[in-house]
Amino acid sequence: MRLFFFLFFLTGFVSAQVRDLWEKPVIIGASLSDGFHLREYGIPFFSPRSKALGLHHHLRNRLGPVSGPIENLGNNWTFMAVESHGRYQARAAARMKPTIVVAVDYLFWYLYADPKLRGPGLAKLSRMEFFEKGLAHLEQLKCPVIIGDIPDAASSVNRVLSKEQYPGSELIKKANKRLEEWLSNRPLAIKIPLKTFHHQASENLELAVDGRATPAGKSRRKFLQWDRIHPTPAGADAVAAIITKSVKEARLK
Repeated sequence: MRLFFFLFFLTGFVSAQVRDLWEKPVIIGASLSDGFHLREYGIPFFSPRSKALGLHHHLRNRLGPVSGPIENLGNNWTFMAVESHGRYQARAAARMKPTIVVAVDYLFWYLYADPKLRGPGLAKLSRMEFFEKGLAHLEQLKCPVIIGDIPDAASSVNRVLSKEQYPGSELIKKANKRLEEWLSNRPLAIKIPLKTFHHQASENLELAVDGRATPAGKSRRKFLQWDRIHPTPAGADAVAAIITKSVKEARLK
């Protein structure tokens, strides 16, 4: 009987912690966060199907009553003016005093951006120097922050990415190493393996979500749209699953 009451108390305590963490979530980022569908009427930036792919819908489905209203500041147009969108989103999120910030694809364009589209006066920065600006914006967030590492989207070049946007595999490795260093000094930051998820899906490998494996040869079509980078509804749900699992397993101090 004592064991029963202890477990009941412990479960309630953990649930309360989870509720507190997700009481006021905010999402920042680009098209994965905002939702981007490639095939509706040729105008995916405005289509209802794009908006239905928004990460807040899938997180809400995963979290249920544990989550408060989710504010989604993600923007599909980030790639056109990376610094202005990135700076605005991070500052706006900080002003909202969130309990947790989901920044899964926030850093993507800080490495991939065409130098001409970064923002005024930023074209001459190296890719790593520009990447540091994205990290600096995240530093103003004083709550737990969920950050995705950088996927290698080589297979999306000439599909949705231009050659000018793709940084190359070596720079992607360098950026992810820098991200690991940055994370090591920030106990409230949680990394999710976006690179691994994208690699498994884009290479059509076996991919497990919620303990259920999608076999090799079927994962690409299930989780990614034809450009091999933007998620399908199943892909967005998988990212939400990875987020909630990573937060649950994290030891936040």
